[in-house]
Amino acid sequence: MTRVGRERATRNGLNPATKVFAGAVVYLVVAWLLSYAGDVHGFLGLGQRLANRGAERPFVWYYLFMEGSPTEWLQWGFLAAAAG
Repeated sequence: MTRVGRERATRNGLNPATKVFAGAVVYLVVAWLLSYAGDVHGFLGLGQRLANRGAERPFVWYYLFMEGSPTEWLQWGFLAAAAG
């Protein structure tokens, strides 16, 4: 990136890479909090809701990070954006 491009990116707000990193950190913190609240404390009956839906393992943590989950959707989206 040229010097002018860098200045323009920082002048108009945060660098896009910083936004992606911050978004990933926020997502992981929220996922951890949901997992902790749902799996450890039974918050809002999240585990029971997953069990009622026929989930293989009624744990919020497992749902968020298994194959084909919201986390994987975000990964594929970022990979596609980075590729082109």
